[in-house]
Amino acid sequence: MSLAAPAKVSYGPRRGARRWWCIGALVLGAAMAMNEWPKPLLHVPAGARPGNLSTDLFAAFVLVCGLVELLGIIRRVPRFSMDGNGLVLSTLFRTTRVAWECLGTFSVVAPGARRGRLKATAPILAPSPAAGKSLTIPDVFEVPFRILLDDLAARHSGVAEGGEAVAQGGPVPERRVGIEGFRWPWLTAVLLAVFVAVFVAEQRLALTPGGRASSPSTVTLVALGGLSHPLVLAGQWFRLLTAPFLHANSGHLVANAIAFALAGYALERFVGRAWMFSIFIVGAFAGSIASFAFTDPALVGVGASGGIMAMLVALFMISFRLLAGQMRVAIQTQSARVVIPALIPASVATATLHIDYSAHIGGALLGAIVGVLLLACWQATEPLPGLRRGAGLLAVTAVLACGASGYAAARFYPTLSDLIPPADLPHDRADMRAKADHLLGAYPRDPRSHLFAAVARMDARDAAAAEREMLATLTLITPTKEALFPALASTTKGSLALLYGATGRAAEARAIAQEPCAASGARRPAPPIADALVKAGVCGSATPPARP
Repeated sequence: MSLAAPAKVSYGPRRGARRWWCIGALVLGAAMAMNEWPKPLLHVPAGARPGNLSTDLFAAFVLVCGLVELLGIIRRVPRFSMDGNGLVLSTLFRTTRVAWECLGTFSVVAPGARRGRLKATAPILAPSPAAGKSLTIPDVFEVPFRILLDDLAARHSGVAEGGEAVAQGGPVPERRVGIEGFRWPWLTAVLLAVFVAVFVAEQRLALTPGGRASSPSTVTLVALGGLSHPLVLAGQWFRLLTAPFLHANSGHLVANAIAFALAGYALERFVGRAWMFSIFIVGAFAGSIASFAFTDPALVGVGASGGIMAMLVALFMISFRLLAGQMRVAIQTQSARVVIPALIPASVATATLHIDYSAHIGGALLGAIVGVLLLACWQATEPLPGLRRGAGLLAVTAVLACGASGYAAARFYPTLSDLIPPADLPHDRADMRAKADHLLGAYPRDPRSHLFAAVARMDARDAAAAEREMLATLTLITPTKEALFPALASTTKGSLALLYGATGRAAEARAIAQEPCAASGARRPAPPIADALVKAGVCGSATPPARP
């Protein structure tokens, strides 16, 4: 055996993106843990759902990953060394030492099977304690892999009974990834056009005024297919697919459109249009399921965030199919800039918009699963991932499912034609008294018309007629109406409690006031009613309605 270069040579781990991912994982995990720290981990109040548990587990997982990566950075592993005695390969939990005379001939797998990495492998021969095993050197070091192989070839000659000197396989071929001659991401453009068209429809088909000119009301979003917990339980499963195409306001649309365009362009190019559309739809569906399971049932969920998170995380995963270089780093960095802030559950909310972190996490987890699947079925010599026929079938099924869901939403919308048009709604109490009889006659199926009539009867000091109209209001609050007007039932019961209290029926007043007194969030009664209940003292042992 001849040793052309007896001096010891060591190769440290590749840095750059690794350091940033470590920092990102630690920051994300710490932020999520800090947000969840005041909340009990496994304590679930009666009647509540364990919505915090998934966030706690996810935060713990991210923190562990960040700490493991940090430990690797501190120890500067993996590290590969060679000298006149042999090779040493150190990883985070294990160090393998092999003498030259115990090492067989290396072969190079190029590219590294299905995971987009090169690796050199040689059998370990007797009398080594590791006899019968092999030594695999991965392409994870700071020097180009070809240079590492050249250094290895200079040292590893005449071994394994005169076998060939070192690395077989020749020059590393350039890896082809993506659609050949890709120019225009037309599917991404089509989906963006669909988002814009649906948002325009939200403005044109508004049933009640929104908070701003570009902000559809909750009633409009529910009517057009927004994700409503009571209505999904009532059998309207189509909302799991229609909600991702709706948006709460123009800012929501623009933010999602930018993220979707970035992810869609790259995915459409690298994995093909069938896989790209399948990832979006399945991710959106997973986000809707997570939102349905863990979000406040009184809130209405809309937005494509679940699908976008799935696309970005899947894009990050498949970026490892690319050779190490600027393109891979750019894709991973851009994906992280969107995904990491979107997964940190900060308490950011306004009167009209709540960030649905459950949908974000659901879509991200689905994207990670699909990313692993794509890498597993991606042949080394193929520019596109495998299972393309299955992805095409899934995409066609998704298109049909979205079409059927849109048709179901279109059929549901006219059922709300018995609601009072926005232009006819009273502006104040005096206007309510003036329009009460007209609205009651024109829209008898709208529970609000009966409540307006009850207020007019109370002002006229006709307690019996007011009670009759309030009870009629409660009988007309169906699951659909409850989803459209979540505070209507509590406001009506609170008004009825005040009426009972004013007419000397204190026991009945306290009994019916329990629900509005305990209501919170979107179900909280109108502020004048809530304040009046507190002043009247009819809430009893229930917690008085909190001010927003």
